[in-house]
Amino acid sequence: MNFLYVSRKKAIIGFFIFVAIFLIYRTVHEQSSEQSMRHELHKHASILANYLWQFDEEGTRSYLDYASKLERYSSAKILDFTGNEFARATPLLLSKGEKTFHSIGLLSESPLEIDIIQEDRTIGKLSVVQLQRESFLYSYIILVMILLFLVFLFIDSLYNTNRSLEKIVLQKTAAHRESETRLRALLNSITDGIVAIKHDGVVVLANPVAEALLLPDQPLINANIFEELVFTSLDNMPIELSEFLQKSQRRTVKRINPVTKNEQILTISSAPIATDAQSHDGYVFIFRDVTAHIKMEEQLRHTEKMESVGKLAGGIAHDFNNMLSGILGAAELIEWDLDPESQSELKENVALIKTSATMAADLTKKLLRFSRKEQPKKELLTVRAIISETLMLLTRSVDKRITIIENQECNDSILCSRSQIENALLNLAINARDAIKESGTITLSTDSVVITHEQRGFGFPAKPGAYARIRVIDSGFGMTEDTMNKIFEPFFTTKEMGKGTGLGLAAVYGTIMEHQGGITVESTIGMGTTFTIMIPLAEQMEAPTIEKLPTATSAMPQQRTILVVDDEESMRIVVGKTLKKQNYRIITALNGQEAVDLIKKGESPALILMDYIMPVMNGHEAYRAIRAINPVVPVIIMSGYLPESKEKLLADGVTAVIDKPFSAELLRQVLSSHILAC
Repeated sequence: MNFLYVSRKKAIIGFFIFVAIFLIYRTVHEQSSEQSMRHELHKHASILANYLWQFDEEGTRSYLDYASKLERYSSAKILDFTGNEFARATPLLLSKGEKTFHSIGLLSESPLEIDIIQEDRTIGKLSVVQLQRESFLYSYIILVMILLFLVFLFIDSLYNTNRSLEKIVLQKTAAHRESETRLRALLNSITDGIVAIKHDGVVVLANPVAEALLLPDQPLINANIFEELVFTSLDNMPIELSEFLQKSQRRTVKRINPVTKNEQILTISSAPIATDAQSHDGYVFIFRDVTAHIKMEEQLRHTEKMESVGKLAGGIAHDFNNMLSGILGAAELIEWDLDPESQSELKENVALIKTSATMAADLTKKLLRFSRKEQPKKELLTVRAIISETLMLLTRSVDKRITIIENQECNDSILCSRSQIENALLNLAINARDAIKESGTITLSTDSVVITHEQRGFGFPAKPGAYARIRVIDSGFGMTEDTMNKIFEPFFTTKEMGKGTGLGLAAVYGTIMEHQGGITVESTIGMGTTFTIMIPLAEQMEAPTIEKLPTATSAMPQQRTILVVDDEESMRIVVGKTLKKQNYRIITALNGQEAVDLIKKGESPALILMDYIMPVMNGHEAYRAIRAINPVVPVIIMSGYLPESKEKLLADGVTAVIDKPFSAELLRQVLSSHILAC
């Protein structure tokens, strides 16, 4: 349609120029036509002169009719010399169009009159009225031109309107596409699943997150989510998605992923898609996968719970060790007063007390391992050597019907306490043995893994890095999820009464945590259990400072003064009596502040034997205060529970650290070594 497009201004100018040219042509043409008409009229007049001269009225009328038809005269008549009408032609019949144009003045008439001359005398006049048919044609042409111009203006208006509409449509289409692209990009960038549905539940719009989250194995668009998706509440009550249409709400629900078959936890919220204030065109659902978040919260609560239980266990161990120290020390004091050659029942009872106290001390050590406060003596060992030693011990205690499988792919070294790691692995293996009823398999496998920042939560190491991974896998009857959540808690056991203390796995947990590692458990009823231990490889561990035990000496010390600092009266009494029997002078203090005050008053003991956990001022604080007054006096910390590591205390200048309960012989060796060295 572009070929029709001409500027409207140019078209109007061209139209008026054409009209002006046409009018000039018409004027010139009319003048030429009038001269031609006069010439023809003279010819007719010369012929009619003969008829008029002879007074032939009939001939005159006949010729007038002929001339009128020929020249299209609307009227023609002859007047004689007196001025009277001699003859008249029959009136010319006009067509309807000519009558119409004549009535509105578009068909004009031109009257002409000339003399009829015969022999140089005027004998009459010829008077005619001629229709200007050219004017009719000109008027028709002008009318057609006007109509054509109006048609042109109409077409031009339509064309311009069409161009404007096309431009508006293109702009609207581009804006719609841009809006749709922006909406699609926005939906695709949202990490929640967005689904728009009709009232009957048929999906009309969904982002990729929703497609992958809800129906990963089939198209989501045009699916009916009321029929396809099955949810339950957290307490396993069925939930219909149509319930969300009653009012906008947000709920946490569960479902089984149709592809992975794993449990998913989702939050669902909905809202109507409003078209106006009174109606809506469907609903929009927002699905958020909070499975990892919920599990992370559970792991955090579990970790905090284990930390709290560990602190409680450490506190219990501290108090229990103080009591055991008093019991064991008192028993040794009684034993010293007995005749070595005597076989009395009292001596047997004292031995029984010492044995029971030692067994209780071992139990306390397990609590300390769980609370991660027993400081192990570490050495550099290969994972293969540890597993080999564990297997050698395990084969002696396992039924022959149980097959032990070894699969070692790691021969890296770890810095560890051999006894603690071997005991932890043996404990896990014995539990695996007990989980197998008659026959089955126990597998010990090793490999190296790299733990990332993302693998955090209960059971995983706190720091990323390279770790030796040891797995103890059994084909036993497995555990429930509730049991797995409690398996590492102290005093929790699934064994029969009298067959377990519930501290075995708690000690394993504490041992692994003390080695800056991690331990996880996976189990399915009827499918067995897998315990996974992760211990950092040696290159990322710092070797601890190993405290050297004092060598024994038989020399009887000269009487020296020892300051005994402990808030427990039984400990002050027992330690004081034990040291007095070893020829030491004893002074005591109830807490660290009292000990500092004694030093300030001028007391100058040869050695200070001080508890760590005390009211008012603890052992470490008191040690620093004493060092500011007397920088050379030896200070030995004794404690059944240390909130900080022995290495830190020794690095700070503490002379030695001994664990409660301790024997009189160990105390004698430590004191003799350090006092004699003074």
